[in-house]
Amino acid sequence: MGTSEYDSDFVLWSEHQADALRHRANDEIDWENVAGEIASLGKKDRCELAKRIQLVLEHLIRLQASSAIDPRRVWESTISEQRHQIRMLIADSPSLQPEVTGIIAGQLPTACLFALLSLKQHGETPQVVMELLTFSETDVLGEDQSASYARV
Repeated sequence: MGTSEYDSDFVLWSEHQADALRHRANDEIDWENVAGEIASLGKKDRCELAKRIQLVLEHLIRLQASSAIDPRRVWESTISEQRHQIRMLIADSPSLQPEVTGIIAGQLPTACLFALLSLKQHGETPQVVMELLTFSETDVLGEDQSASYARV
């Protein structure tokens, strides 16, 4: 199995590689690409976690910055759904838990920007100074979910 199959048909390549690994056929394993794909799996989970945290932050910001009444339930529902998805990600990969605080800090500026753009799009002026908003792990994950996760 060469890199040509890896480049031309990833699904077929992955099936062949999985079969070679199961049968311990070391001479058929594309070690370099297998290692790269395994490493990328962790990056995908981190990216997914960051995306979901950003969405929670954006909606938490909207709840604090907006005086609008109607969309609040939708924002709260989105927060609940994303918290559930975050719990599932961390349950599958507990090593992501210690990264949550750093991800929150990294995603907060983007979440503020998107929340501000959304408010402006609807003709609203923020009711708070957005640059001063901060959110803890508990704020983002919820009261009872920030400590540790059992497998969901």
